Amino acid sequence: MKFLGRFKISLPPLPAPPPVHAPNRTTLLQLAMVILIAVLLHFFIASPFVAGFALIVWLLKTALIYRRGSNPSRWIVILLTILSLLLILMFYGGWNGQKAGYSFLVLLLSLKFLESASLRDYYIVCLLLFFVASSSFLFNSSPLSVALVIVYTIAVTAILFKISNPVPSSWGAAVARAGFIMAKALPLAIVLFFFFPRISGNFGFLPSQDETDSGNRLSNSMVAKDFASAAFNNSLAFRVEFDNAIPANDQLYWRVKVMNDEEDFKWVVSMPTAEQLRRASRRTPPNIQPVNTVGYEIVHEDSSDPFAPFLDYALKQSIGTQLGDHSVYLSKQSNGVFGYRGISTPLPNIASPGDLNLESLLATDSIPKARSLALLNRWRNETSSDQQLVQIAYNHFADNNFRYSLDPPNLGDDPVEEFLFDTRSGYCGHYASAFTILMRWLEIPARVVVGYQGGLKNQIGNFLEIRYSDAHAWSEVWLDG
Repeated sequence: MKFLGRFKISLPPLPAPPPVHAPNRTTLLQLAMVILIAVLLHFFIASPFVAGFALIVWLLKTALIYRRGSNPSRWIVILLTILSLLLILMFYGGWNGQKAGYSFLVLLLSLKFLESASLRDYYIVCLLLFFVASSSFLFNSSPLSVALVIVYTIAVTAILFKISNPVPSSWGAAVARAGFIMAKALPLAIVLFFFFPRISGNFGFLPSQDETDSGNRLSNSMVAKDFASAAFNNSLAFRVEFDNAIPANDQLYWRVKVMNDEEDFKWVVSMPTAEQLRRASRRTPPNIQPVNTVGYEIVHEDSSDPFAPFLDYALKQSIGTQLGDHSVYLSKQSNGVFGYRGISTPLPNIASPGDLNLESLLATDSIPKARSLALLNRWRNETSSDQQLVQIAYNHFADNNFRYSLDPPNLGDDPVEEFLFDTRSGYCGHYASAFTILMRWLEIPARVVVGYQGGLKNQIGNFLEIRYSDAHAWSEVWLDG
């Protein structure tokens, strides 16, 4: 201080400590109503048992505020905290995952609200409410949810303003003040939305415990009457760099797994047995001239899928075992990003009849009804070979006003019949399923293949990026060996 005085430098006076006042009881009850909305929404997102526990804690605190009672002892709060942690472990098996993280945040909010006594405590409760509001976008980002979050944020900001003000104010004045504050922040929010880089994919602090089959892998089943959720998953699946020129887009079919078993329009992958793996490992690949081959390197993102994508049809691969259906099975899965090499040819490496169970490629749980039987009989009368039957079935989809849709009408008890004659609307899963079942009804062995089609060229690195939204399903038929 003497040093500053020598140069005639004076410091501003220290700020006066903010006034401390008791939170208004009416405002705390309004805060409780805002917290109740977060707790009730939890019932629609995560475990109802965890949400029920948070609701019980909320009821206890709200009753204490209403009756002007004292907060529970520290030991009761500690006991409730331990119970909340046990609930997370019991219903989620750990802390990872979006639902587990969101439940932990809601429980933390309710417990902090229970123990709050001072202004500082209630400030923290309001801060947690902002985190709860933003976390809802992990589960729903529709325009309606965005509007609800905006209204919710205004309500929390109004509560914060009322708690901070030692003079009681009306709810309308607090909402107007909160709206004014958010209006001043809106221009900056717009600039950040359009110009600030956003991370695509899942949030790194909420890893893959919530991942289902459609998360970091292709599903082992395909139900065509379900919504095509994979089409909206823009996460990167793998990158490909070719030795030479990138093949034409209509040759970029990346096979991952094959589905032979069908039941009620649902297809399932049959996992290879130990005997099938031994037989496949002894198979000698055919000698294909290099002019017909395509070499490439794949860098695959972290995946829990035991099947690796290769360009149809793989001749050689540096990892895994190629099965008789041309899919490549990984006996040992890699942890994290992994790379491998493949050599493929557009000419199919046809498996010998001994590698195929043709009877399984004819079995179907679906039974043709009257309209389907009439269609099948007409096709049989118009053709004399299986090749012609395949072509006429293909032409049926092209010539009868079928349309592609990611949100097709729901299918009922006879999904094949309804798709072929009534809705005529669907995505690749519908067409692959219906076509394969038609083939089996016509006694032509057929199966469904799932993988990816195409890919987006990266202009800087000259490689392809294949995303989960490129997932595709198609049909294979067995003709004349």
